[in-house]
Amino acid sequence: MCYLILMKTNKKKSPSDYPMFSFRVSEDDKEMLNIQIEKAVKLLNKKLDEDDRAIRKNDVIVKALNIGLKEVIKKKKL
Repeated sequence: MCYLILMKTNKKKSPSDYPMFSFRVSEDDKEMLNIQIEKAVKLLNKKLDEDDRAIRKNDVIVKALNIGLKEVIKKKKL
């Protein structure tokens, strides 16, 4: 009797495996957003346990956009 064992290979994803989302802002807005995003990343990573995955800038940006857009839609104004 012959047994075939298949092992699942977890190929590490590269940035090109994900779609790109971008928009244009002024230089001042870009600087202000980068500062706020960095503060959020540092704050959130301070609270992590050793075995938790680190929070990345992308995680913060996506979450902030989702929360902010829901508020804009709810209030129906900027």
